[in-house]
Amino acid sequence: MDFLSLGSEPVGPDSPAGSDVRYEPAFEELQAEIDKLSLPSAATEGVDWEKVSDLAASILADQAKDLLVAAYFGVARIHLDGYRGLALALQVLADLLENFWDTLFPKKKRMRGRLAAVEWWVEKSEAALEMFSQDVIAEEEKAALYTACDRLEQLLADLFPEPPSLGPLTRLLDNLAVAAGPAVSSAPEPEQRPPATPPPGPEPSPAAAAPRPAQPVSPPEATPVSADNAETAVQNGLQLLRRAAPLLREDNPAGPQPYRLLRLALWSPVDSLPPATDSRTLIPPPEPQTVTMLHDIAGRGDWAVLVEAAETQLSQYIFWLDLNRYSAEALAHLGPPYAAACDAVRRETGCLLQRLPGLEGLAFADGMPLADPETRDWLQTLAPGGGVAEIGLADSEDRETGDDRFAEVMDQARTLMEDNKLIKAVALLREEMLHCVSAHERFRWRLALVRLLIRSKNSSLALPHCDQLLGDIDTYRLERWDPGLALTCFKVIRAGLKTLPDETARERADAMLHRIARLDPVEALRQGAG
Repeated sequence: MDFLSLGSEPVGPDSPAGSDVRYEPAFEELQAEIDKLSLPSAATEGVDWEKVSDLAASILADQAKDLLVAAYFGVARIHLDGYRGLALALQVLADLLENFWDTLFPKKKRMRGRLAAVEWWVEKSEAALEMFSQDVIAEEEKAALYTACDRLEQLLADLFPEPPSLGPLTRLLDNLAVAAGPAVSSAPEPEQRPPATPPPGPEPSPAAAAPRPAQPVSPPEATPVSADNAETAVQNGLQLLRRAAPLLREDNPAGPQPYRLLRLALWSPVDSLPPATDSRTLIPPPEPQTVTMLHDIAGRGDWAVLVEAAETQLSQYIFWLDLNRYSAEALAHLGPPYAAACDAVRRETGCLLQRLPGLEGLAFADGMPLADPETRDWLQTLAPGGGVAEIGLADSEDRETGDDRFAEVMDQARTLMEDNKLIKAVALLREEMLHCVSAHERFRWRLALVRLLIRSKNSSLALPHCDQLLGDIDTYRLERWDPGLALTCFKVIRAGLKTLPDETARERADAMLHRIARLDPVEALRQGAG
C-alpha cells in the first residue's frame, strides 16, 4: 500500500471522504488495540503497532478519511519507524486537512472531536519519539521535518479557532543530534547497533515496535540558566518530570514520588481556571469508552490496573478530577504499603483546588463535569494541603468554648502528634476522658480524641468512639438541647468515615449527611450533597 497517498487519494469517486466507520468492525478492532495504552491488564504484550498501522491505513484508503484514524496511524508509524514515521505522519495529516477538511470525519460540526484527535496525536507522538531520542539524522532530514511541521502547523492555525500546538514535537527536533553525512538512524553500520526499521513499504519485523538500543551519542552540553532562558529551562524541566514519572511508577508503584512529580509537572504551569461559559470549558471530553473503562475497572476492584489506567489518562486530561479520585481510591485499597502514594495524590489534588477554587464546578465542552458527584464528595475530604479535610476540626473550635484547660491539653496533643508521638497524644486525651465529672465533658473529650485519630489517618480506630458519640447524642437528645455540638460531631464523624475505602463506611457517611441536613440544610449543601 502507498502510505504517502492516504491523505490525498479519495476513497471513491462518489464519496471522496467515505462514510463514518466508528461503529464498523474494522474501527472497533483498531480501537481495541489502541485502548491497550490505558488498560495494561489487557495488554501485557503491549500494543501491536504493526496491526494498528495496517488497520488504520486500510480504513483511510478504502473506508473513511477520519482524523482520529489518521492520528492512530501516525503514532503507529512513529513506533515502527521513528523519525521517518514522524515525517510520514506529518504528511498524511497535512494532506488530509488540506484535501478533505469539509468532508472528513469527525464531521465539521464536531470541531471538538477533530481538535481532540490532533491533540491526542501530538501527545502520543511525543511519548513515542522518546524511544528515538538518541538517534542521529542528516541535516537535510531534520530540515525537512521542520518544514513538514511548519506546513501542518499553518494548516491547523488556518482551520481551528484555537489550534493545537506542535511545540512538543519541535522541541524534540531541536534536541535531535545531526550527522554530517547520511542519517545514522536511516542506515546504521552493523557493528554499531542492530539495523533500524526499514522505511515504509516492505513489511517491518514484529520486533520493530520494541524500543531500540540507544546510539552512543554525547548529550548536548547543558545551557547555563539565566534570566533570558529561565522560563524555557523550567518548561524543559517539567517535561522531563512528566516523562520520568511513569518510569518511576513502574519501578516503585507504592512510592509517593511518581504521583507527586506527575502532578507537579502537569499542574504547576496552570495559574488560572480554564475559560468557561455557564461552567462549560472548551476542553475536549474523554472518549465514552475511556469513561466506561475506568468505571468498569473500579467496579471489579482491579486496583493495580485502575491506578495505572488513571495515571496514564491524567497526562491527557489534566483537569479531569475523577482520575485523582480513582487513583486515591485504588491506592487506599492496595493497603498500607501504598498509604504514602495515596497521601501524595490527595495532597497534590488539595493544593490544586486551593490554587484554583471553583475548578470542581466546571465541565468539559460537552457538559460532562470535571468532577462527578462521587468525586465532588471525595474532594470534600481534602484539606487545602490535601490531607483529611478538617470540617469541624479547626483549632479555633477548641477555643470557642472559653475552656482554657481544654485548649491547653489540645495544644499538647497536637504537638505530640506532630512530633510523631501519637501514642502519647492519644493517652493524654484518654486520661482526660477517664477523669471527667460530667457526661457533657466526657463527650467533648471523646470528640477531641476522634478528631485526633482522624487527623493522624487512623479513622478505623476512631469508629468505636464514633459509635459511642452517636449513642450519647441519641440518649441525651443532643440534637434538641445542643444542636451546634451535635452538628459538629456529625461533621467530624462523616469526615472520618469518608477516608475509609469500604462500602459500609460510605453508607454510614451518607447517613451522617442526612443528619447534618436535618440540623442545617445549608451546611449539607456546602458539603457537596447538592
